[in-house]
Formats: sequence, structure tokens, C-alpha cells
Amino acid sequence: MSECSEVPQDEDEIKGRSSQLIMPCSPSPEHVRNYSSINEPLGTTGTLLFVADALWSCFVVFPLLVLYWSGTWFLLDIYLFPKNLMYSALASLIAGSMILFLIYYALPLLGQHISVGWTLKHVIVSRCMIYVTALGVLLYFRGIWNLVDTLAIEKLEISIIIVVSNQLALILLRASVNAAGSPLIVQMDISDDFYLLSTRCKTTIDSLLYYTLDVLLTIFVILSSVVLLWVGLWQLGDALILPNSILLSYIVCLGAGYTCTAFLFILQNPLELLLDHLTGPERGQVSRCSAACIDVVYNCLSTVVVLLLWRGLWGFIKTFVLIDNAQTLPKHVLLGWTFHAVGFVSMILLQVGRTLGSVGCAVDGEHLIRSSVVSHIDETVRTRDPLPINVGDVQSRRLAQRVQYFSLFYQNRRRINFSVNRIDNESDSRVSETSTLLNSQSPTATRDAH
Repeated sequence: MSECSEVPQDEDEIKGRSSQLIMPCSPSPEHVRNYSSINEPLGTTGTLLFVADALWSCFVVFPLLVLYWSGTWFLLDIYLFPKNLMYSALASLIAGSMILFLIYYALPLLGQHISVGWTLKHVIVSRCMIYVTALGVLLYFRGIWNLVDTLAIEKLEISIIIVVSNQLALILLRASVNAAGSPLIVQMDISDDFYLLSTRCKTTIDSLLYYTLDVLLTIFVILSSVVLLWVGLWQLGDALILPNSILLSYIVCLGAGYTCTAFLFILQNPLELLLDHLTGPERGQVSRCSAACIDVVYNCLSTVVVLLLWRGLWGFIKTFVLIDNAQTLPKHVLLGWTFHAVGFVSMILLQVGRTLGSVGCAVDGEHLIRSSVVSHIDETVRTRDPLPINVGDVQSRRLAQRVQYFSLFYQNRRRINFSVNRIDNESDSRVSETSTLLNSQSPTATRDAH
């Protein structure tokens, strides 16, 4: 292997020299079907773990996330230009924009000098970046949200226009998946892609101009559309869901949200099997378009369900716990700091701190191109640098071992790890076969194969 002095850059040249070398990051269609076999019915143990993980996401992670956001939002209302709502909103928006913009450059640069793992340097840097990122996302959300509130845009017709226009914008940009969140999406902190941020066009920081334009698109177009979509849906909830009874309205939102969440969790595995069937290599364009439509519909339903849960729990906290009045203000400021600290520390200890403020951009239907797993691993590998075709590098670059990604239907933590383990096992066998093949060849033949 050490005698391989040159790696061909042309993919066709590689395939022509060695058709027997099948790389995990560049699968052929028949091998995609093998990887897609992870979408199989769960057994009894798998079902119990699936239910336990869904309950963990809904009743542990999600309340802690809302606790952090509501407490931090309340503190910003108190400390950031409390007497001028417009200044407060603009300051929040500007600060959030600057933080998010810098995050997209800081994380990739840090990833060049810090290895992911249980080292003191990575633990400290990663947790600090999680805190700054979460604060930046919250500031950006709050800035746009309060600007809309300040402009008193609360008419039912305007809310409908805001929802429809921004939802269509996200669908046309193939970014509707980004509007959903916890408890349907939970991001783990222990992943090899911690310092990798995906943008809408999947550019890398090596191409600075294109990367900058892509970051601007991701933040100021896609994320802004997500925030405005949430604002419009929230206003529709205020106007249509029992507006004369605040407490009952929040209870209905929580009840309906958790019921629909359970329904979406139940649909996960059957729909994965259906899409796996629709997107096979033998299927035509009509089947793939049908799968893409199912994907978009599921994303839209997920956004509404998540918002119902947020409105129910957030509304209850803001109305009955964190009350902003002069007589009890010191007490509630202390309570706000408590929510902020408890929410952040608890999420960090549970290894789900990245859920506090998700950055990056997933693309609708990118999993439908080939395989819901291989496609994402391929994208993750290619965002770093070209992968040399030799067994040593394949073994050392096993990003699939701990890679975290947005699955097509927000596979929960256990299903993600289950999928990764299946990929890792198949990769081991494939690397072993490749090693045997290369060892049986002479140095000259090995050089030709590469």
C-alpha cells in the first residue's frame, strides 16, 4: 500500500482501472439496496426501545428545551432594551445574525485543529460552541418574531398569507424539513460531524465566495422563512384554538400535539419501508416524485405538530410561571435564570445540547436519490476532502461509525445508532474483502488498481 504514489482524481478512471473496488462513500445501485435493508420491521425488543426513546424525546428532552428557551427569552425581554420593543427586536436580530454567520466559519476552522473525542479540549470547546450557537439561534428567532409583533401583524388573513408564502418558499427551496424540531428531531452531541455544518447548496469553506453566498442563503432566506412560518402558525393558533379560554387552549395544544406526535412516530417505520420501495433503482420517475411528495407532506405535518406542542408548553410557562410585572419581577428574573441554567446544563448532561439551537440545512428528498443512509454519509465524507482510494484511509475515515444526520422521517436516536451499526458491519466486511484482493496482487498491480 505504501508504494501507491498517485491517486487518480477522475472517477471514471478509477472505475475503469478497478471495477472490484467498491467504496462505502460511492456505492453502486445494487449495494444501495443492501444498505437500505436497515428499513425492516422492528422486533419486540426493537419496538420497546423505539417506544422508550420516543417517550424520552417527548417528556424529557422537549420540556428541558422549552425550559431553556422560555427562560432565556424572558431574560432578553428584561435586559435588552425593555422599554423599546423595536430596538430590542432589532438588537436581537443583529446580534443573532452576527453570531450565526460567525459560527458557520468558526466551526469548520476549529474542526481542522480539534479532533472529535473525549478529550478535554474538544469537550470544553464543543460545549462552549453549543452555548453560543443556541444563544445565536434564539436571538435570531426572537428578533424576527418581535419585529412581527411590534408591527402588529396579527390579522387572520395576513397570518394565512405568511404561512402559505413561507411554506411554499421552503418547499421550492427543498428545505421544508428544517421547519420541524424537537421532539421529532433530537441531535446528539457525540458525533463525528460536530464541526461540519451543512448549507443549502452543500458548499465547503474551501470555496470561500460560494460558501459565503451559501451561508447567506441558509441564514437569511431559509432560516428566516422557518421563523416566519412559525410566527404565522402561532398566530393562527392564537386566533383559532379556543381564543376565549387561554388555559384550555394550551391544554388542547398539548393534548393534540402529543397525540399527533405518537401517530407520526408510529408511521415512521411503515413509511420508511414504503419510500424504500418507491425509490428503488428499478422504479421510474413517477414513483420517485410520489416519494418526494410524501416527504414534503410529512415535513409539513411535522412542523404543525411540533408547533402545537411548543405553543402549549411555552404558553403555559409564559402565562402562569414567568409573569412580567413590577411586583414580582425580581422573583421571576431569578426563575428565568434558573430555567436558563437548568435547561442548558441538563441538555448537556443528556448529550443532546445541539438540540438547543440547531444550525445547518437539510435538503428535502436528498435521501431519496440513492439511500437514506448512504447518501448522507457520502455527503459528510465529501465535505471534508477527497477520499484517497486505499484501504488504510477507508478504515481511518470511518465517519459512518458515529455519523449523525437528519433521517427522512427523523429517525430517533436508537434507530440512528442501529442504522450506523449496520453500515459499519457491512463496511468492515467490504474493507476486509478489498484488503484480501489488494494483498493478493503484486505492487505493480496494486498501483494500477488505484
